[in-house]
This record gives sequence, C-alpha cells and structure tokens, in this order.
Amino acid sequence: MGGVVLPVRDEYLGQPDAPTGAEPDVTNHYTYRITWSPEDREHLGLCAEFPSLSWLASTPEQALAGIQELVREVIVDMRQEGEQVPKPLADRTYSGKLMVRMAPETHRRLAVKAAKLASVADGPRIAIFQLPGPRP
Repeated sequence: MGGVVLPVRDEYLGQPDAPTGAEPDVTNHYTYRITWSPEDREHLGLCAEFPSLSWLASTPEQALAGIQELVREVIVDMRQEGEQVPKPLADRTYSGKLMVRMAPETHRRLAVKAAKLASVADGPRIAIFQLPGPRP
C-alpha cells in the first residue's frame, strides 16, 4: 500500500464535543490491511480486530478511509448497545508465551526431543525444531 497517511482525528467517537472522561477515538490504533480483490476488481480494506468487516474502493486510500470509518461506526453502535469493543492489537499487553496447536503425535515427538536435550549437561534452554511438512 505504501505512503498512505491519514490525519489523526482528535474528536471522540460519536461525540465531537465530548466531556472529560469520554472514550477517545482509537480507530487509528487498529490493524488495517489493504489488498487487491481480483473478484471485485477493487481494493479491499480489512481490520484484523473486526474480521467480519470489509470495505471495497477504487483506490487503496479510499479503501483505508472506508474501513476506518466503518470501524468507527461499528464501535459507536457497540458502545450504544453495551457490547464489548475489541481492544486494538497495538494496545494489548503480551506475556511472551506462545501457544501452538499441533497434532498429538507431533507434540509427543517434540517433547521427547526436548527431554533428550534437557538431559544433556549444560544443554540449551531453548530448542527450535523443524516441524514436518512443506516450508512456507
């Protein structure tokens, strides 16, 4: 997409002159992606935190502006209905732990390899294994 910069809006969601304590417009904190849709022959705007939303437009800039405005409107509606608004990925706190789902047999093989490495004196504390299957 490259080079598209939209101004940050200092207004509050659905409340241009919101009183102190009103929630700020955080739509610029969300994770957006613009891609080309061959089926629609237009640019497609997406938001990771709202996977059911999308916006089609003739330019990448319009797709970004459209999906941001749609997210803004959905957040206003969610707040009015008392629904939980997703926290932006950029504003979340991460533990550093990564959980991975895999087949039980693969899990068993990796556990055996890790146990063998741990039994070696002064062995590595972190082990990286190549999982079976094609490379991306």
